[in-house]
Amino acid sequence: MVARPPILAFDNNSWFSERRNRQQLLSRLAGLGWRVVYSNGPADWWERGSDRWRQSPRLGSFVKSEGVLIDLPSRLLPRWRRLPLWDKFAVDAHARHLRRLAGHPAAGQFILFFFNPMFFEYVRILDPRWVAFHVRDVFPEIPGWDIAHQADYEKLIHQADLLTVPAPSVTTTLPESERSKARLLLNGADVQLFKTGSSLPCPSDLAAIATPRIGYVGVVSLKIDFELLAELAKRRPVWQWVFIGPIPRDHKGLLGGDPTATQLWEECLALPNVHYLGPRPYEELPAYMAHMDVNTQIYRIDGKRGSWARYAFPLKLNEYLATGRPVVSCDLKDVRRLRSVVALVDGADAWERALAEAIENDGVGTPALRLNVAHQHSWDSRAAELDEWLRDLVRQER
Repeated sequence: MVARPPILAFDNNSWFSERRNRQQLLSRLAGLGWRVVYSNGPADWWERGSDRWRQSPRLGSFVKSEGVLIDLPSRLLPRWRRLPLWDKFAVDAHARHLRRLAGHPAAGQFILFFFNPMFFEYVRILDPRWVAFHVRDVFPEIPGWDIAHQADYEKLIHQADLLTVPAPSVTTTLPESERSKARLLLNGADVQLFKTGSSLPCPSDLAAIATPRIGYVGVVSLKIDFELLAELAKRRPVWQWVFIGPIPRDHKGLLGGDPTATQLWEECLALPNVHYLGPRPYEELPAYMAHMDVNTQIYRIDGKRGSWARYAFPLKLNEYLATGRPVVSCDLKDVRRLRSVVALVDGADAWERALAEAIENDGVGTPALRLNVAHQHSWDSRAAELDEWLRDLVRQER
């Protein structure tokens, strides 16, 4: 048996926010016997007054969720980048806190697992024996990316002993010299949970909206094609578009910090057949998805900055399929192999035809076929792959 050393995992999203591949994978690794610590990094002085600041303890602590130790950093030792000596002291103190949560492993005998390159400095601070990086997004396409971010990103890719990507297209965005070591770890679904959706009653707020309902469940962000949404909603006013999920806004209240996208979204919401229900708990999503007439992935894939979804194999896709409802999507390259169960379209006319076919004739595939495809992409199978790769890593000398 290969020992499973502690895993210190980093990402910028709270463990208790929208459920993403981080929670799905890490909780299952914990169930397989790994000691997993999840961190968003130390508290930061600029966050004072935020929910994260208020929820941070005076001294570093943790809570346990799904077998994972969730880091609660001390707000008495926040980062303060304007004071370099203090900032270094705070980060070093946080690193010692993480070592304690990991069980005081022997020097370097742990895995640093990154879901975001913004935490690259911990490679230097903690000096781990193994480094893993799941390139969950095409980070250089994300608004706000700069030269410093790019440098850390490329260094982390180079130093990673295990490099994984959620879609084949993401590999093409990596530095050419590093592409050969990338392993494909597609997004999955909690199939058993989502296939129960059709047996659940329609949520009352959704039931109040007339049919046919066209659903979108996920983060409402810059990747959505708001112009296409407005065009389709105006063409077919009887079709009801329903959006469920959080909206990231900056300190000015702008969606993704973008005034143009914010205005376009507000124009969509002004239409009588576009509805925003807000975020919902993860366990309630199957009922919402299952009571749509069709679910969608209406993303921008025009190649302009911010249209990073064109590289995606979206997490929500297998969740949609597990409910058995038809799916219509923009023409994503990595989803084309699923044409038997997903209508892939480009342009308003094609979108309108595909949505009409889904609403009137149940669209591409059958409920049974969609569920069968979803079963091939369960999170349990994804975590088993990752567990094997990590154990292979531990067998080797770095």
